[in-house]
Amino acid sequence: MIQEVIWAVMHDIPADANFDDWYGQLCAEEREQVQREVLEGLETELRTRQPADPDDAEPLGGRGPAHLSGAQGAAAQYLATQVRYVGPLRHAPHRPFPSAADPDLGEVGVEGEYVASVLQANRGTVRHYPVPGGAVEKLPLLEAVQRWMVDFGLAEDLRVREDTPLVLSIDVVPPGLERAVSLSAVGVGVSQVLPVIVQCLVAGPGALVVLEQPELHLHPAAQQRLADFLLACTAGGQHLLVEAVAMVTEALELWFEDTPYPITSTGRWSPRSPWSSDLFR
Repeated sequence: MIQEVIWAVMHDIPADANFDDWYGQLCAEEREQVQREVLEGLETELRTRQPADPDDAEPLGGRGPAHLSGAQGAAAQYLATQVRYVGPLRHAPHRPFPSAADPDLGEVGVEGEYVASVLQANRGTVRHYPVPGGAVEKLPLLEAVQRWMVDFGLAEDLRVREDTPLVLSIDVVPPGLERAVSLSAVGVGVSQVLPVIVQCLVAGPGALVVLEQPELHLHPAAQQRLADFLLACTAGGQHLLVEAVAMVTEALELWFEDTPYPITSTGRWSPRSPWSSDLFR
């Protein structure tokens, strides 16, 4: 079976729906084993493969193994529904946030322009979210976002308001201030990191979130907490592809210095801060 999968991938051959049935019957450990063996096989195949003479090319006849025709469709569905991207320049805080066409899909947008809409539509969604300190708790989305904003030292509270139909604004309560103010009244770092936090939490386990420079405009202490946040998300089963400056990548490397993954024997994420908590204050 593994060799047939490798052959189909190497020859770009679609498979049939029986592949989904076969793969769906495997337990989690068996799926991980299959994935490892396929990746190892592809790596070996690509390493040893030599340029082929067109005259010696194997005739494909338009099909590969019959039970693999569903693999291509499954991959396309994953890319269309489970991949999210947040670019390096997020929505300016002085501009109102537009309403997303379908905020229930959980896409904050390339610039994070739909973060208010997504947060408004999903604020009461209760499920297991990673929270500061390494735990995973069942709570509403808005509360999870608020906890991380507090942990980042950026806001004590956060709320979404509708100024006019389909036009939203976000207010925050900065640390040390007892009243809410608009995002435009606080540091740019708040509006830059909020779409990152919301997108990662909404996407959930199994999704792939691609982030470009999520640390922009953040104080070094908040950049360290950003690394903590990203690790907490991956510990919960999320996949992240991150382009970041050395400060964040060095923090991640230090976390993984001793063990492949910061997971305890009980399966909980175990925070190990690489620096003193007061180093960047």
